[in-house]
Amino acid sequence: MVVLIIGGSASGKSAYGEQVIGQLSQHPVYLATMDSHGKAAQKRIEKHRAMRAGKGFRTLECKDATSILAADMRGQSVLLEDLPNLVANVLFQEVNGSVAEAKQQVRRALSYLEKETTNLVIITGDLASEGLLYDEVTTAYLRLLGELQQEIAADAEEVYEVVAGIPTVLKGVKE
Repeated sequence: MVVLIIGGSASGKSAYGEQVIGQLSQHPVYLATMDSHGKAAQKRIEKHRAMRAGKGFRTLECKDATSILAADMRGQSVLLEDLPNLVANVLFQEVNGSVAEAKQQVRRALSYLEKETTNLVIITGDLASEGLLYDEVTTAYLRLLGELQQEIAADAEEVYEVVAGIPTVLKGVKE
């Protein structure tokens, strides 16, 4: 099963994703994609570690498509935290700004996870709704992220939007 959870910054999407994957498995894999450079990133990583403490997660740090493809995910229930970080890491570090190549790499990694895992919960951010004007590179990143989100949502069994900690069903019905 593939579940996509989308929400803005500090919307509660991560907590909801942990709840969903926790209902699907007692021993889920937390696929961490955030690069730990800088104090703000380190603080956010520590917050997420504290959130999942004692919940049975096995954490794998996979910051790019190559490391995801190298991980053995057969039969696992996986929480991918999160798609925007993965896309940024692939686009700006793994393929040096090639949008077409980044999309291909991320799709390959996601296809691998969809095929190999029993359950896949993908957390993603609603970054493009801010209505701000960005430079060409950031706009290309946001466009790529939006395209990937649409493709994932089309294939997912369930899609939720989380606002103020409240999930709303966009696709599928949670029993």
